[in-house]
Amino acid sequence: MSHFSSIQTQLSDRQALATGLKTLLDDRGIQTEIEVHDRPVPLENAYDRTNRSTANVLIRRRFLDTQTRQALLDIGFLWNDDGGKFEAVLDRWDFDRNVLGTEFDTVQNFLNHVQLQSDRAYIEARYPAELWNYQERTLEDGTLRTTLTRKVDLTLA
Repeated sequence: MSHFSSIQTQLSDRQALATGLKTLLDDRGIQTEIEVHDRPVPLENAYDRTNRSTANVLIRRRFLDTQTRQALLDIGFLWNDDGGKFEAVLDRWDFDRNVLGTEFDTVQNFLNHVQLQSDRAYIEARYPAELWNYQERTLEDGTLRTTLTRKVDLTLA
């Protein structure tokens, strides 16, 4: 039976999450709209209407269809006040069969990419290029390291 599940993430900034998610999907050629809400809104579940969940940031299922299959459930991110982070709300069975599963193979791979793009969006919003140098490099173990260095202003006021 298909049902919504919650997965803990390290995502903590709503706007960076929405921007990063949109960038990630656009870069992969997945045309979608990202909905952002102050309060959680219901997610659609065409498979089991009794299984309900809500989210603050979401992708409607109509954007997740493949050429051969309709997606049955929305995918969302719900703010968790207790943890101060978003939880991914999705159905793994439907994910594996929708366009995200086709593109990212696993839920964890998708969430890793969302985290990376959200981090980049956060940095761009909080550390403007005119004030900060930004360098990103991949270490030998595959870890991505980002270095921010404040630019020195040599002009006198």
